[in-house]
Amino acid sequence: MASESKPGRASGGKPLLKRTGARAQKRGSIAHLLSMDSERSARILLFGAVGLIVAVAAAFIAFGYWYAEIRPEGRTVLKADDISISFKSMKRRMAYELFITPQYQQAPQVLPIGAYQSLLNELTVISRANELGVTATDEEVDKRLRERIGVAADADQRTFADRFRTALDASALSESEYRRMVKSDVLTQKIRDQFTAKAPANVQQSQVEVITTADREQADAARARVAAGDDWATVARELSTEPDVATTGGLQKYGPQGTLNQAYDEFAFSANPGDISEPLSLIDGQGPYYVVRLKDKSDQPLTEDQKPAYVSAQYNKWLEDTQANMTIERHWDTSDQQEALLDVLKRTPPQQQQQPIIVPTVAADSPGSAPTSSVPEAPPANPDGAGDSAPGPSGAPQPNGQ
Repeated sequence: MASESKPGRASGGKPLLKRTGARAQKRGSIAHLLSMDSERSARILLFGAVGLIVAVAAAFIAFGYWYAEIRPEGRTVLKADDISISFKSMKRRMAYELFITPQYQQAPQVLPIGAYQSLLNELTVISRANELGVTATDEEVDKRLRERIGVAADADQRTFADRFRTALDASALSESEYRRMVKSDVLTQKIRDQFTAKAPANVQQSQVEVITTADREQADAARARVAAGDDWATVARELSTEPDVATTGGLQKYGPQGTLNQAYDEFAFSANPGDISEPLSLIDGQGPYYVVRLKDKSDQPLTEDQKPAYVSAQYNKWLEDTQANMTIERHWDTSDQQEALLDVLKRTPPQQQQQPIIVPTVAADSPGSAPTSSVPEAPPANPDGAGDSAPGPSGAPQPNGQ
């Protein structure tokens, strides 16, 4: 009959023997595994468990290495407007600043904050100089770049490229970081030139009398005496450590706001004539201490000698006001600073920490920074072992004092 199937075939036409054999083989394999002695089964399970543990441990180790070594190097520690600075880049900057700035070699503990502020000032100039109508052309940047690496303006491109590569290979900074510093240098000089050109003929200035002491106890004693009516000059000559106190009696010259010692500049322009300050210091709890009496506050001619300090004060104020209105993300906590400093100090040879060669170019005084310096004759150590880098301006916190 048509409905009957041929022997050995299923209704679908496929051989039953092959399908049945495969099932039987599979059942046989399972049965074989089940029939193995318990010792062999335990051994297989043990090997499998060990392999799984090794794989999980390797994954944890890889994650730990990434988290502890790779991730922090590339993470952002500073972002100003749209410019981001990584932890690795910050260490390169710190290594360079340490090499060219004597203040950091004498007090390396302030390097993380000083280099950080110097870099923030640089980003501010790059991002916001155009608000003052100040720009830098490619030709101007190239000219300054040639000056920094010691290549004549008329040198051919190959000479320039070779010298630039040498500078990059020798320094701690990347090429982009170096070029950004050079551009900031050009812009900073233009901003200062603009402030110089706009300096008024007369500005408000203060004249103060100062007694400087090494500790708070002496400062308190000096203040008590002058407050009780003792002659200021007499007390100053007896107690003050000012180098010229024997001839000045502690009386300072007139100075515009922002040009006096930072410890008492604010008092000198907020007090009334005759007011005597409490002992003041640049850093809370640390000397030297200053007892200050405001002698006079009035409009005075801005002399040529005063102009550089006045321009620096105006530039500092512009930086401060501009940064207050910028979008700035700060991710530079104490642990980051300590980690970076230890790494930089560990990788920087002692002779490079102690024998800087500084050639001043542009005095880019700014909040927490020092005058700009040109390329040193010897390079700093690269904290990351990378080679394509180069030098640029430096920063170091210094009080503005007379």
